Amino acid sequence: MNRSRNFRVILFLIVVALFNLTFFMLGGSVHPVSVWTAYGFMHAAWLLLFVTPMFTRAAGRPLFGLPAMTFASVCFILEAIVGTVIIITRPVTYTVSLLIQIIIVGVFFAVLVGSLSADEHTAQNVASRDTRQESLREMANEVKALTGVLEDEKANREIKMAYDLLHASPIEVSGRGAIYEPEIISLVYELRKNVEEGDAGAALATAKKLQLNITLRNG
Repeated sequence: MNRSRNFRVILFLIVVALFNLTFFMLGGSVHPVSVWTAYGFMHAAWLLLFVTPMFTRAAGRPLFGLPAMTFASVCFILEAIVGTVIIITRPVTYTVSLLIQIIIVGVFFAVLVGSLSADEHTAQNVASRDTRQESLREMANEVKALTGVLEDEKANREIKMAYDLLHASPIEVSGRGAIYEPEIISLVYELRKNVEEGDAGAALATAKKLQLNITLRNG
């Protein structure tokens, strides 16, 4: 990772150095405002292209299905073309060229902000999914540990059925189904208490309630 980053830094510096060498050797240091404006925006475009991977994930797709890095490359190419045309033609007025370059960079910043927002939303969804998955796994393991403990076969069978339902439950459910999750957790702990106390009748009733709530959640 560090080697790749160092290579990018070196490549960036080489490109900037070559551009500046060519710019000043061929054109000197006396230029109209339009040329200096293009010069500054081209450097800004290079810098944005360089720093974009540091702030965004490859998964971010905020505009037309394109990751921010791809869009940054497009903006850089557009800016490079516009800037080169301005440097070659050396227009006396700079209002139009400045407006075009501001739009290019402004659109890119909007995309960058959108990508950061999309990445944050994705990260939150992944974290929520991982938490839900871990909770579901813990509940299933709790019920699994209770199967076959009691001497009452009917109670054991109902507990096993509750475990099978919980183990096969999908992680993602509708908002309506999610309202049953706190009750499922409560019933799992109640079932453990019933089994620890050796109360087969209470365990049987709790296991049936647990099955019902799991079915409602998954439905």
